[in-house]
Amino acid sequence: MPLNYSGADLVNLELIKDHGLVSFKLSDIDESTSIKFDYVPILEEEFDHKDYELILFENLYLSAENDVFQVHDKGNKIRLGWVFPLSNIE
Repeated sequence: MPLNYSGADLVNLELIKDHGLVSFKLSDIDESTSIKFDYVPILEEEFDHKDYELILFENLYLSAENDVFQVHDKGNKIRLGWVFPLSNIE
């Protein structure tokens, strides 16, 4: 669903990395109307990156390419995390 700004549908999303700064640019099809905004992450004081891990899986047989799955430890009855397709993360 596009964002409508000044009468233009902003349908293009571009990630811009420049000297360590990250920003996003939303624009219409011919790029005559655009909005650029900086990405400023909110850092949690209690967040420890050692508690998280990114693992890439490949399944040649599963046909549910856009499904998101929860990962559970049945023995301890807790949710360990999620499995997201790369297309959903992009």
